[in-house]
Amino acid sequence: MKGRPSDMRNRFTKIIALLLCAAMMMCVFTGCAEEAVNTTEEASARDFDAGRAAYAADEVVMTLEGEDLTWDEFYNWICYALANYQYTYGPVSDFSTATALGNMSDAIIQEACDYIVMYKAVEKKAAELGIDLPADMEQQIEEDWDASLDSFERDEEALMEYIKEYYGSRELYEYTFKYNSISPDLFEYFVGADGEKLTAAQIEEGSEGYLMAKHILVQTTYEDTGLVLEEDDMKAAQERIETAYALLEAYEGDDLEGYFDELTAQYTDDEGFLSYPDGYLFQQGDMVTEFYTAAKNIEEGQYSDIVESAYGYHIVMRIPVDVEAVPMSYASYGYDYSLRFIIAQLVFAEESESWMDDVTMETTAAFDKIDLTQVFPA
Repeated sequence: MKGRPSDMRNRFTKIIALLLCAAMMMCVFTGCAEEAVNTTEEASARDFDAGRAAYAADEVVMTLEGEDLTWDEFYNWICYALANYQYTYGPVSDFSTATALGNMSDAIIQEACDYIVMYKAVEKKAAELGIDLPADMEQQIEEDWDASLDSFERDEEALMEYIKEYYGSRELYEYTFKYNSISPDLFEYFVGADGEKLTAAQIEEGSEGYLMAKHILVQTTYEDTGLVLEEDDMKAAQERIETAYALLEAYEGDDLEGYFDELTAQYTDDEGFLSYPDGYLFQQGDMVTEFYTAAKNIEEGQYSDIVESAYGYHIVMRIPVDVEAVPMSYASYGYDYSLRFIIAQLVFAEESESWMDDVTMETTAAFDKIDLTQVFPA
């Protein structure tokens, strides 16, 4: 079945884009994606009207669920796929550039097919479950359009130029607006808005590979220069970490983690302690090797021997994984997604895979002739 991604099963997590890409695309109209618009200035110079005229508007290029899709309609999806691709990877200047799928033309056409299938899958599943579009959807669209006009100083012609680049047409803008708005309802139906519907088994499986730990760090470099401590300062650092370790060894109470926290507040040089008082949630590669290995080699509730890394001396205490915590791989980039929510995304993506498999797409001979090097000549 040409036009359908051959590796869909390995790429099904793209369905999550329906929950997230709307924010990016609509940023253009609220002014918050000015930087993104600037990164595609070269692409914006394309003649999108000429691109649409590259083939006969009414020529059928595929059938979707038994309904004809013309070149004019498919072209809108090409614009949408291209805009999303460029937002993520940067401007596309030459569609003949080689890619894993052949060339950049093939890649963008395939992306367009992917988006068509994903949106149709959401549309079908929502109808099947009785999840309706909001009664005021048309009003929402009009209000959004009006706000977009404000962003373009009420210049509708300027707004339409951006619509051409990002959606191809207002019709696709409205269609994606509708089903981007309903995707969170599907997400909530299956896994809960924040993943609260996940089963214990799903959480256990999704948490595999994650560790959580606290540590006491005594640095062996100077904060201001990064240079290794002089002999006397190094000796003082060794004495500090050994003192903290001796106190842990001597502790006989019933709240070892609480006592570890007290010693951390007293002895650690890790500024992250204030931001992550409940510990770090991480996978291999997120932390320095010595830290990761120390945590992996002890049981929950235990602390390590003194270990040394490029940062200094550590005493690591492993604690149970908290699915409400934010993994370091996300937190370090400013994202506030809990492990529970991340697992929920993956579970939802797996669920949605079957929806896409149920969407029937058949391409025509006209589809085989589509070449973006001709649609958007360099």
